[in-house]
Amino acid sequence: MLFFFLKEFWSDNKIISHMSDQKYCIGIEEVYQAKERIKDHAIVTPLMHYDNLASLCGCNLNLKLETMQRCKAFKFRGALNKLRTVPSGSTVVAVSAGNHSQGVALAASLTNCKSIIYMPENAPSSKVQATQHYGGSVIQIGSTFDEAKSEMMKALAQHPEWVFVPPYNDPHVIAGTGTIGLEILDQMRDVDTVVVPIGGGGLISGIALTLKTLKPSIRIIGVNMASCPYTYKKFNEAKGRDFSLGSHEAMTPLADGIAVKSPGELNLKIIYDLVDDVVVVNEDEVAMSVALLAERAKIISEGAGATSFAAVYNHKFSFRKDEKIVCIVSGGNITLRMLSRCIDRALFLRRARISVSVVVPYGTSHLAALIQLFSKHHAEVVSCLSAPHVDTVANKEQYLIIIDVDCEDVITAIKQDCEAKGWNFNVQGTTSIGE
Repeated sequence: MLFFFLKEFWSDNKIISHMSDQKYCIGIEEVYQAKERIKDHAIVTPLMHYDNLASLCGCNLNLKLETMQRCKAFKFRGALNKLRTVPSGSTVVAVSAGNHSQGVALAASLTNCKSIIYMPENAPSSKVQATQHYGGSVIQIGSTFDEAKSEMMKALAQHPEWVFVPPYNDPHVIAGTGTIGLEILDQMRDVDTVVVPIGGGGLISGIALTLKTLKPSIRIIGVNMASCPYTYKKFNEAKGRDFSLGSHEAMTPLADGIAVKSPGELNLKIIYDLVDDVVVVNEDEVAMSVALLAERAKIISEGAGATSFAAVYNHKFSFRKDEKIVCIVSGGNITLRMLSRCIDRALFLRRARISVSVVVPYGTSHLAALIQLFSKHHAEVVSCLSAPHVDTVANKEQYLIIIDVDCEDVITAIKQDCEAKGWNFNVQGTTSIGE
């Protein structure tokens, strides 16, 4: 099977053969072995083209939907491949506040293993419950991920028979993610560029090794958050490039699934050699992308999963109009609250939702007249709050109102009508987070 697949791409005359000297922790054979190990339970996720998103981005855009994988994230692939190498009945242990915990728990259940998952005390209850649903025994301890990890390491020292399942810095985990690369080539062999979110580097290293081995002409672009740009910094330092970031690192980045401060050394070796570039996206760009994927493609993506699309939508790297680009949408485990916040922020950024301040004479009749004025211009009132009289005289009322409008021209018309009545009307500023 491997011979015929390699033969298909032999015309490139650039095939990187599997290296017996173990330049990297895995070779293409390990990826094919992973494919065989996980094929009974891992889903071959769809590669979808969306004309509307492609038009927005100005390229031939396609999305590889790992949101439709088991546990709704790519993490299941590596976890299952790892556990298929572990004796049945083993106890496996992991630490995670997100998708890795769910992937390990489900993979353990499928391979007749017991899983113990360490999670920080502030882990979202939805992720704790999901991990338990998949069969994991959850131990919540420590106020941070690092504290939970420290407790796990203490337990591992006391139980040497336990098997630790790393989230990304592991050959079997990397090989499991490499199966995504095999599927991409099966689904679109003439792909030009693949864009991949980067956290610890397990996803992009597996995909890069697979694609660059089978078709070296493919360009691999990695994406970091500007608020947690550790791989971006290391990559540029390794290449001897100057770089700068305008934003400060955040304690709680929107794309928390890739907020990794120590990328895996096994992964970095592959990234330095085989990834063509690493770019960064900011919080607002990700929030807008989460909302656009939901609105235009009906895809529910978590912040980390939307970073690849954000990089293309915001033209973080150059590409041709006819370039066939595949974005890895790596996961869809976003809470309803955060999804709502992303949509809300996107509406403000798009200027379809506006915050205004209006000062009118005191009295319900004047408030009613203001609401009627909004209705006249088809502006929907989202919220209305009477402000304290800090800057307003006692016989007038200042209202802080959020409205939805079809276009900004509506705001101009409303302002003119308010001023004609002698009402003070001001639009509150919308700040976009820069890089």
